[in-house]
Amino acid sequence: MTVFEWVAERLESLGIAAYPVVAPADAERPYAAYQCVGGRSISFLGTELPSVKNERVQIAIWSNRALQVEALGLQLENLLMSAEDFQVEPIGSPIDDHDEETGLYGSRQDFSIWSPR
Repeated sequence: MTVFEWVAERLESLGIAAYPVVAPADAERPYAAYQCVGGRSISFLGTELPSVKNERVQIAIWSNRALQVEALGLQLENLLMSAEDFQVEPIGSPIDDHDEETGLYGSRQDFSIWSPR
């Protein structure tokens, strides 16, 4: 299972529609867009390949209600950090957002996720 598949499953288990990179304009709310925004590279001096990889995944949750976004963000953080199959660490605290055009409230947070290669 890829990191993106794993993240989407966790979001959907919380009742959050999940979309890679960009959600459609008519997405059911609450929804989240997630994307890889880097990560740590591992390399060895020889020809050996690493058995794990790291991705920095940014997850942005959007809803009509600010308090719902905050609650869902905390639930997601707890769910990701308690994972047994991947090693997850939040990179900083969530950042609040508001889209004037749509009136939606948002929260985004980055996570460092280590997974099998």
